[in-house]
Amino acid sequence: MKKAISSAVIAAAILGMFGCAKPRDVKGLESGLPNDAGKVKGDFGMELVEGVVCAGVEKRAPITPGTSYAPGADGTAKVFFFTRIASEGVTNVVYHRYSYYVPTLSGRGIWKESHVTELSVTKSTNYPTYSWALSSPGLWRVDALGADRKSIMKGFVFEVAGAAKEVKNPLAGTDSKAIVSVVDAAICENVDKHAAVNPGTEFTAAEEPKRIWFWGKFKAPSAPAKAVIRWSKLTESIDGDKDFVTTYYSQVEIKSKEWTTYYWINCTAGEWKADVLAADESIVRSIEFTVSKQQ
Repeated sequence: MKKAISSAVIAAAILGMFGCAKPRDVKGLESGLPNDAGKVKGDFGMELVEGVVCAGVEKRAPITPGTSYAPGADGTAKVFFFTRIASEGVTNVVYHRYSYYVPTLSGRGIWKESHVTELSVTKSTNYPTYSWALSSPGLWRVDALGADRKSIMKGFVFEVAGAAKEVKNPLAGTDSKAIVSVVDAAICENVDKHAAVNPGTEFTAAEEPKRIWFWGKFKAPSAPAKAVIRWSKLTESIDGDKDFVTTYYSQVEIKSKEWTTYYWINCTAGEWKADVLAADESIVRSIEFTVSKQQ
């Protein structure tokens, strides 16, 4: 039976990562991960006997198991995943899938795949296999997958110390109280003589990425003032759920009480959202749009 990871558990783990020096409840986080162990055993005759995240493997045994690791001089930690597999078949395949946590607009977050390692196993009651990943700071997950490369025998969570890379709002933390509003706005294919060209919410890309423009008329009684355009794309987690992930911030300079300006971003195919945020991070205008590949 599959279980969806709860937003409360994820949120607690992330709050711990960035705001607390105490160890996180990684086991509690793992308990919410999807599990298809019964399906893998029934369909492929495989069972996970042991799974360990560790600092190394020696003589077919894990060394220094743990859930938290420190990055080296290159900014990454080499983290191993050791498994023992019971397999009924003469030959079989198991996969180790590594994923990292990505913050989303809803706060739930998603797991995005980093890479998958394929490992062969033979008929045994405890066949040893292992893989490793160079992991950057942040929260990570590794899943032991069955031969179909998607059914999860069990998932494990670990973290690498340090600040995870993220797209940051350039106005976050500023003390500006400037009031900003958007009189008119459009998503368009170009801008000519300060006017939006081919405005809309559905666009077709002959080639990817496609350049998309945000055109807007701003008001700021106490100009000059600043705002940002937050560009986010609907992104799918390895577990199938979707949420908007911020890819870029365009910093808007409003130079007079009424100001027309425009900014662009290169967009791949998918569903997007452009939010205009005031300096206090409140949303003053939001437009959703879609970019499709030309058939």
